[in-house]
Amino acid sequence: VLVVDGHARSRELISRLLTRLHVGRGLTATSAEDAMYNLELDPKIVDIIITDSRLAGMSGLKFLCKLRAHDDPNIRLKPVIGLSRSSDMKLYRSLAAWGISGFIVKPVGEQRLREVLEQALSGYIAPAPSLHLPEFD
Repeated sequence: VLVVDGHARSRELISRLLTRLHVGRGLTATSAEDAMYNLELDPKIVDIIITDSRLAGMSGLKFLCKLRAHDDPNIRLKPVIGLSRSSDMKLYRSLAAWGISGFIVKPVGEQRLREVLEQALSGYIAPAPSLHLPEFD
């Protein structure tokens, strides 16, 4: 699991929860750019990505869009779980339109993380409430 979050405490909490769930410590990145760099070096380095929606530089949504548009299917088709401090439906709809496998509102709890990881590993894709895909500059 690759955890992408700009806040050290969030990365540490999720890493500890992954260890408790016997998923392993996982890899971490402080930005979407760092995460993409590592994925392009080795697309099979992780099976799942967990990314915060608010990141310095490239947002979590823009990161998801870049993943879904990537030429390498090992990157393009990787399950992605979105994180946010709020249950903003507009954000959820945007993430779902680009094919997230789950969504967690912070703070991350062990039971919710387990559920969403199981969904992601089963191939679940969140239903997109609309067919309109947001555009980015």
